[in-house]
Amino acid sequence: MSVQCLNLPHNWEILQQTNGYATLSLHGTYELPKDAEAEHYKIYVGIYDESDGVPTIEPVLAMQNQGMWQATLSIPTGGLYRLEINDSARKHGTHLLVSHGQAVHHLGVGDNYVIAGQSNASGTARGEMEDAPDMMVHVFRDQAYWDLATDPLDFPRCFRAPWLAFAKTLSRRLGYPVGLIPTAVGGSLIASWLPEERGELYANMMRVLKDNQIGVKGVIWYQGCSEALMQQGGTYYQRLLSFISHIREDLSCPDLPIHLIQINRRMDGADTPEVRQGWNQVREAQRRLALDIPHVSITTAFDARMSDGIHNGTITNPGIGQRLAHQVLYRNYGIGTNHNPPDIVSAEMTAPTRLLLTFKDCSNLITFAVGKRTPITVEDQAGQVEIERIDPYDEYLSVRLERELVGDAYVSGMAGEELPYFISDGRTQIPMLGFYRFKIQK
Repeated sequence: MSVQCLNLPHNWEILQQTNGYATLSLHGTYELPKDAEAEHYKIYVGIYDESDGVPTIEPVLAMQNQGMWQATLSIPTGGLYRLEINDSARKHGTHLLVSHGQAVHHLGVGDNYVIAGQSNASGTARGEMEDAPDMMVHVFRDQAYWDLATDPLDFPRCFRAPWLAFAKTLSRRLGYPVGLIPTAVGGSLIASWLPEERGELYANMMRVLKDNQIGVKGVIWYQGCSEALMQQGGTYYQRLLSFISHIREDLSCPDLPIHLIQINRRMDGADTPEVRQGWNQVREAQRRLALDIPHVSITTAFDARMSDGIHNGTITNPGIGQRLAHQVLYRNYGIGTNHNPPDIVSAEMTAPTRLLLTFKDCSNLITFAVGKRTPITVEDQAGQVEIERIDPYDEYLSVRLERELVGDAYVSGMAGEELPYFISDGRTQIPMLGFYRFKIQK
């Protein structure tokens, strides 16, 4: 073969698009074929639609100089494409196609999403689930090659995750390919994702992206259970903020979208006061970051069926992925309708024992709370305040208390680990965000 490319893309690779195009710069070596006329020897790089073989762009004529060549292509979003490197020469006045050089198959131009965090991010759900692969969704495997995305995404450490459904939903609405870069590790501490602390998983993530020149559209972050269990919820806000700041700086993208999944419930019976407080603090830190930091979003997984005491089940993982995809489509691409979860904006007493909670991002709230087992808790200087009933309507919850409040008072929602009931938006069925010690105005 007379032409060699030294930085050829992988089969199945997704090139990150910007404003509808990806720039691909290639370079390599060549040897002039025997008896070929040097002034008429040409190297071409072409991009062809794999569905019909038609050139997507005009083949690019490479620049050649003393055995080295280079070419830069601007490729539109879409695919799947075939990349071909060909050369042609003229011998004794006759124009000949000398050889076909290297080729890359199933190349796409679209958006890539990094997956970071713990076990529910890597995917630990076991069992049967219909979540078939899609030719337009690819994954960068742990063994450092691109592939058609199938579960498990990051073998051998995981099983089934929500992200194949997430990427398929995005791709079908956007009309172009989506790539997944899994880097999450089950049980990992946030310290492993912070360069100023342990940082080994952060270093691995950045090495994967930079060594393989993978561009990124956004980051999915699903982590925090370890800090809740270790009663480190009080430091979680600043530490997650540090992670966000580092990755945006290191990828030279100050507005890089970060998509949080608020940590889910636990059903293992280990609901101690200390762990419960840690769980609530981590959830509140995640909620506040989505309020405080631009281009940070958050959604919930409270309603997921569990596969064990702490992991979301196989049957609902695709729903979590689709829920996140619709939120991302609305927030980042302006497609579809609002899929943010309901979030509290005010809590005020409208009567001595009547508390009114106001929420945003909802059409009408619904709850199935029965008796005193409610997803809302109220506390004041005298301790916990019993709730007589909750009445949802539109974007409000009217909470009737059994007694008047004493001193400063706070309300929490979806608090604790073993949540018996949910409060959800009536249109989207998305549970509200958990919140912790939101101050009540009197």
